[in-house]
Amino acid sequence: MVSDGTRIDLNIQDAELSRIPWELMHDGNNFLALSIKTPIVRLAPNPEDQTKSSASIKLPLRILFAGAKPWGQQPLNLGGQIRQMCVALRREITEGRVIFHPALGGEVQAEKLFADMRSGDYHVLHISTHGTFSEDLDKGIVLLEDGLGNSFPVAIEAIAQRIRDTTLQLVYLDACETAQASTLDASRSLSQTLLRGGAGAVIAMQYSISDDSAARFSEGFYDHLMTGESLCKAVTEARLVLLDLLGRETIDWAIPVLHAKSDYEFVTTGSVQRPLRLGHTDPPSRCLGRDLQLDELTEKLLSESRLVLVHGFGGIGKSPLYRRSSLRSKCSSMTHALWIAAALQMLLMWCLRFVRCWL
Repeated sequence: MVSDGTRIDLNIQDAELSRIPWELMHDGNNFLALSIKTPIVRLAPNPEDQTKSSASIKLPLRILFAGAKPWGQQPLNLGGQIRQMCVALRREITEGRVIFHPALGGEVQAEKLFADMRSGDYHVLHISTHGTFSEDLDKGIVLLEDGLGNSFPVAIEAIAQRIRDTTLQLVYLDACETAQASTLDASRSLSQTLLRGGAGAVIAMQYSISDDSAARFSEGFYDHLMTGESLCKAVTEARLVLLDLLGRETIDWAIPVLHAKSDYEFVTTGSVQRPLRLGHTDPPSRCLGRDLQLDELTEKLLSESRLVLVHGFGGIGKSPLYRRSSLRSKCSSMTHALWIAAALQMLLMWCLRFVRCWL
């Protein structure tokens, strides 16, 4: 039940029925999934997967964002996604109620991601990459990266297995077709596999969705989640955000799917006191949630290093990070800043060799 309404729980055992977009159910007047009185939740299809109780999470909420952009795949606007998530959570990040850790590029190699999942006491794992359900392999996969930035397919079972030994409660699969199931077994979808692995709830995409729609949906979801809304209501509010932006000409709002265990709820409790940061005071900036990176870069600029490299996807906030740290380190021995737009890894390596020779 939800306040002044009824939560629609779908417990679907049949594989073919599980592939139907139930989020488009209509009562003759309106789509049910667009009302906070009738949110739609897909339950784990096996009774043994529905035993996890609600999670009471003591603040700060810790979010691990894993974004992969392997070569040869359709490019993703990861920088834009991170910016919009930080906008949605800017108040909570500033107050210390949310700790947001982005792991990008080489940091989302499989073993590095698994290590981060175990070591960070995270509550939410947000994966932004390409994914699908392979009928040939009869398993769901997501594409991470190898050491050279090439595609590295990882079976969702491998991620699910690691969840058992972590504090993770919610997995957000920001990747196309991650809610699709096998045509033979309804329990073989990526999201259902993660529920069996120990996650309490999973948000996944049942079809392809545009970068902008995905980013807007996640922004709306996290914005409402941190105001104390339930998971299902936060998902519904995020659907309405997309509907307001795009109108009824598209059904992007119906592509995200919420999977959860029966009666599971995600609740944050407690309060936090923002720690005092000694030695400098920063006015509000675009560096929200990046205190650790800011401190690390400032320390590098003040060290004996002759070359400091700040790299990442376009739009992720490298320039504001450098500008803020350079203001902190006015006595730095660094005298030049060089911006390199390198679309190819070999070009980047050539530029770095040139810079080292110049120094």
